[in-house]
Amino acid sequence: AKDGTPVTPDASAFSVSIDKQPAQVVSARPVRDDSLLFAVMVDMSKSEVPQEQAAKDATVKIFQALTNDQSQGYLVVFDVKAYPSNRPLQPAEVQSELDRIRFNGGTALYDSIEQITSGILSKSQNPGASRRVLIVLSDGDDNYSHVLMDKMEEGAERQSIPIFSLAEYASDGSQKGLDTLKQFARDTGGTAVVAKTMSDGVPALIAAIRGQSILSIEPTQPSNNKLHKLSVKTSDKSLSITAPANITIP
Repeated sequence: AKDGTPVTPDASAFSVSIDKQPAQVVSARPVRDDSLLFAVMVDMSKSEVPQEQAAKDATVKIFQALTNDQSQGYLVVFDVKAYPSNRPLQPAEVQSELDRIRFNGGTALYDSIEQITSGILSKSQNPGASRRVLIVLSDGDDNYSHVLMDKMEEGAERQSIPIFSLAEYASDGSQKGLDTLKQFARDTGGTAVVAKTMSDGVPALIAAIRGQSILSIEPTQPSNNKLHKLSVKTSDKSLSITAPANITIP
């Protein structure tokens, strides 16, 4: 719901079209009790030095909130490339790992996201994990990537991975990086949270992840490996829609 309260959605309240062709909505259900595989990407570039401790504290809180018997996550730190943990970590292990790193260097945000969505979170490496999300803690700046943002988004859409982000309001009033985070969260079906401090934003981030629902639909298009334009609307004004801009038809 718009206020962050988990709800059981009514399938009849939704209308879906694929490539502007109506698709039948078969069912809708919340996913808060489903198993979840997640990765938390922490920007350790030079521009994030002022937020270093805040980012580390927020990362631990995210792992504490999301890790349970059914859900587990990877820690990924990145600058000009991504450095994922070699296995999912427990919250106490995350704190230990973060204590060893220091922020510095450039930022390859798009390259790093592409590396993770096509790697440790990909469908091929996780055939049994139907629900996978990527969480990015960053200011949204990128000065080192070779992959363009639209190609990075396309990769996440092909892998059915929504991107959630957490950032602090820019002290200099700059909006460019924040607008970037909002765009790729919106285009992949995630949510961008911007708060005064990262810790302040963690509850809203967790609520957005837990508040997701899945719509089962029957498209008219045949199965293929192409991306198709998706539009999801609802007549229920208490709900907020976040859906990927494009999907594949399995």
